[in-house]
Amino acid sequence: MPKDTPSPQDTTAQTVTITLSRDGVVAPALRTMRRASEIVAFTLNSLTDADLSESPRPKSGSNIGLQFADEPEGYDRKNDFIDWVLERGFRDLAHGVRASLEEAYLYINLIRDAGKVTIWGEFEALHDLMKKAANRMNFKNLMREVNAGLKEPLAFEEEFLSLQKVRNCLEHRHGIVAEIDVDHPNGMRLALPHTKIFFVKDGQEIEVAVGQYFKKETAISIRLDTRERFFSLGSRVSFSGEEFDEIAMGSWLFASDLASKLPDMAVAGELAGGGK
Repeated sequence: MPKDTPSPQDTTAQTVTITLSRDGVVAPALRTMRRASEIVAFTLNSLTDADLSESPRPKSGSNIGLQFADEPEGYDRKNDFIDWVLERGFRDLAHGVRASLEEAYLYINLIRDAGKVTIWGEFEALHDLMKKAANRMNFKNLMREVNAGLKEPLAFEEEFLSLQKVRNCLEHRHGIVAEIDVDHPNGMRLALPHTKIFFVKDGQEIEVAVGQYFKKETAISIRLDTRERFFSLGSRVSFSGEEFDEIAMGSWLFASDLASKLPDMAVAGELAGGGK
């Protein structure tokens, strides 16, 4: 071979280790939980003493902008702002849960199928195919596919599904409960896991309240429980700040349950160099 002829591209197989991280799966749910809970808390605190008797104006100094001559009869601007913030926070939490389920689908299927490819370009194509498949599934099918690949089924499957149903109502029907949303004799059901802290009195479990005092040697118990809320047909979905905090905590419990049940495995294979 002449000296100035370039050498052929080196296609020697190299070992590439692909490590799948649980943290990457639950990150979307945890990130949105933190962001939403902080923004909602800050905004609600700011609105407490805000003067909203008139429409707020930008601080740019410009007199040019949108102005509305009339407001609907009985319009309460502060409550409207609060409702909007809580609805947006709820939607973000639901989006984060959905994103974590998509990452779980990718994690599970890469463990199963990544060993079948030997060229890096094939792996990238497989990854993209799985990502698109997860994105196109409806929530219920995505949940079923993820559950099938976990070490054991999710403890909060029904809660996941109810979260998605309420999100659909907020996004597609402006939070007004329609017949399509009703899934229970009492209306649309939202069920969320929560950490129940309680004591027993006269055979009844009583949840601990902030600042509550107890008799000496009162036994305090903690366990995971489910709290339900129902929204009747035609009613509007709304939350208090305290209820939103509980919903955000439910998102954390969802993510923790999902992370604990992902398969324990790293994918390794011989991938040929040289690209696609």
